[in-house]
Amino acid sequence: MGNLANIAFAEGDYERARELSLRVTSVFRDWNNPLGHAAGLLSLACAALYCDDVAEARSSLRESIRICAELRYGTLSAACLRACAAILARTNEPRDAACFLGASQKLLEEMRSPLEVTEQRMHEETQALIRAALDDEEIAAAWDAGRVLSVDEALSRALSYLD
Repeated sequence: MGNLANIAFAEGDYERARELSLRVTSVFRDWNNPLGHAAGLLSLACAALYCDDVAEARSSLRESIRICAELRYGTLSAACLRACAAILARTNEPRDAACFLGASQKLLEEMRSPLEVTEQRMHEETQALIRAALDDEEIAAAWDAGRVLSVDEALSRALSYLD
């Protein structure tokens, strides 16, 4: 089901992605599978954001980040930081969004992990929103500020922004 939610999201069917993500989240929670639960919550957050439900996006992402921080899920933590950046970029906080993209990119580089194909569109749209709001120097400064954060610091900051 999780892959189906990702496919629906990639195809722009955000309501369907939201519905499938809700099911995935419920199933993995019932199975006591924290990684699956956190991934489902992340998918739900992204789908909710594209359905213009920022409150649900924040709430779902907050819960996913808490699980990632507790259990040290690196790749999922990077994706959560990108999702936080997407929320912040869409709620007129581009400097903070750029900071979280920098932190996410550093984490991906450390793990030698590429950006998922299904995440590419949201990543590019987030970057475009940041570029529309900030000049190159501001973007570089915020990006660099994110790159110096530890994973724990970045996730902690993301939680504070989502509250």
